Amino acid sequence: MEKQEFEELLNLLREMNTHLENIDFRLDKIDSKLEKIKGETKKKRGSMFDL
Repeated sequence: MEKQEFEELLNLLREMNTHLENIDFRLDKIDSKLEKIKGETKKKRGSMFDL
């Protein structure tokens, strides 16, 4: 592998890492919102059989 190819590969990996970090951040936000909704739903129910 030539130096230029290696540099291109590194740049692509850095780009991919940035995208994965953004996806991870968004998934964390979704997860926390779902946990909040789950908690609110539990508070509203008197028993686990109430729908």
